[in-house]
Amino acid sequence: MHQLPLFFRSASVFVFCLGALMGCAKTPESPVSGASEAAAASGALEAKASQGINSSNENAKFTTLAKNESVPAFSVADFSGNMVHVGPDQPVTLLNFWATWCAPCIEEFPDLEKIHLALAPKGLRVLGLNVDELNMDALTAFGRQNGATFTLLADPFGDLQDRYKSIAMPSTFLIRADGTLEHLWTGRLPDDAMSTIESYLTSLNS
Repeated sequence: MHQLPLFFRSASVFVFCLGALMGCAKTPESPVSGASEAAAASGALEAKASQGINSSNENAKFTTLAKNESVPAFSVADFSGNMVHVGPDQPVTLLNFWATWCAPCIEEFPDLEKIHLALAPKGLRVLGLNVDELNMDALTAFGRQNGATFTLLADPFGDLQDRYKSIAMPSTFLIRADGTLEHLWTGRLPDDAMSTIESYLTSLNS
């Protein structure tokens, strides 16, 4: 499959991997040089991304969407040509940003599939939004090879990734029916993700 790197928004942006746990993150390049400084910068980003916090300094600014914040609404066609809408007055949605070059993203596919099969009957919609592949046929085949029956969408130029402030691959957003954020996971989903989602869905009917 033809694979493309994450699209750069300026000459000061680069991509690096945080490892199997965190996946791959995008951050402004630091002006410092040398192995020790680079390692320190990488470690600082990993801590910020894993905690999902907002922080800034003279070199970089990292932000994530916060709980209860309205997520950016969008509409995009799926691979069958049907329009998929994310925002207010939509089903509770698990929106997963992923890339074909991101190993933790692919390793997470079975987890997303289990969540989809178990919780779709309870009202959950699972969307896998790819950020790097231009060839829709290839992307469809890739999803099939990895056992995905949940809906796959494409954001090949990273516009939605930027709007959602998705600083790492994978990133997964649990979006309420009113279009606000219930939960954000940065990096691969934890073991208790399904129970967290199921508890939320159950609370809607209590």
